[in-house]
Amino acid sequence: MDLTPLQHCIWQHRFDDPLRTYRTLYCAQQRKTSFLEVLEFLRPKLSAVRELAEKLGVPLEAAERDTGKVTLSWIVSHALAPGFLQIVLGQILDLDDPALRRKIGMERAELFLEHGVEKLDISTVRSPNRKVTQPISRFLYDLGAAGIQFGSNVDGKLCLALFEDRARLDPGGPPEPLAGLLHEIDPILEDLGLTLSWQL
Repeated sequence: MDLTPLQHCIWQHRFDDPLRTYRTLYCAQQRKTSFLEVLEFLRPKLSAVRELAEKLGVPLEAAERDTGKVTLSWIVSHALAPGFLQIVLGQILDLDDPALRRKIGMERAELFLEHGVEKLDISTVRSPNRKVTQPISRFLYDLGAAGIQFGSNVDGKLCLALFEDRARLDPGGPPEPLAGLLHEIDPILEDLGLTLSWQL
């Protein structure tokens, strides 16, 4: 499976390289987790919903109905790509391992303290604070890791962040367009409070 072309990398994901020298491929062991991880990012932030409600002069509930929509054009432009993990160099390190987190915390204590982190616990590594999570990625990359194993923020299931040239996904079948998987996606949208908009 191909990595995001460099010209399209935004370098804002959880374990992206803060120095922008290697790309990261994110994947999940289970189909549902893959959907949850991607669709979770489409959920509107409460602060944005409040701002919209104030701007429109409508109740918060009304603003929520006008946000959180997944468009048909988004659905038709995405696919689920099954694959098999291949490690080229190093090994996958488990960030849910307390011993590994202690090691990272001790080695990078000064950096984390700058960002108000005194203890590198599981809630910290699962936080949206990229100033903490991206340096973790860089530290493990410099240790020679092939990638990071971590629990999904949404359902706790196994996810991987694979480092460029050290691990990859070999195709495990043809990509499955999401437009043909609406029977799987609909209940997930409902769980996340999202709705499918049939407008392009």
